[in-house]
Amino acid sequence: MSEVTLLIPMLTGMSWESFVTIRNMRGPIGETLITPMVPLSEARNVLVRRFLRDTTASHAMMLAGDMVYPPDALENLLQTAAAHPEAGVVAGIYYSRHYPYRAQIFEKLGIPFIGHPNDKPFRVHSSGLDCALFRREVFERMSSSAGRWFRFTEKLSEDIAFADSLPM
Repeated sequence: MSEVTLLIPMLTGMSWESFVTIRNMRGPIGETLITPMVPLSEARNVLVRRFLRDTTASHAMMLAGDMVYPPDALENLLQTAAAHPEAGVVAGIYYSRHYPYRAQIFEKLGIPFIGHPNDKPFRVHSSGLDCALFRREVFERMSSSAGRWFRFTEKLSEDIAFADSLPM
């Protein structure tokens, strides 16, 4: 089974609820990399550079310190990635850490996304990346200027801009 490195950019620290759900996540977790509190796009870039330089894991899973996750999130993402080898990124639904635990979803149409009410993967153009599994090759093949895969733009957040930069 593929080993996965967890990437957790820190913006405001980690909530207790997030810590517990990440700790209880099932699957082949190798290392966990965390950044200090820096802007989100820079934190994501630091984590990807460390993932490529310091690990041999086949996949990276991006999470957030202020969201909560089902315990089978990683297992489901790996299963979806195996069923869709053409997809370099698969994303799953993640939830706000505050009751009533609202799902964080974008409804745009390219990245398989799990957790839809019918529990079948479906393609989207982009999604938030706080519950996303990346094949190592995605970062290795993407051209990144000075190790920057994630950038905020005037009109797009770093996760939507990342999806726009993926080779189709």
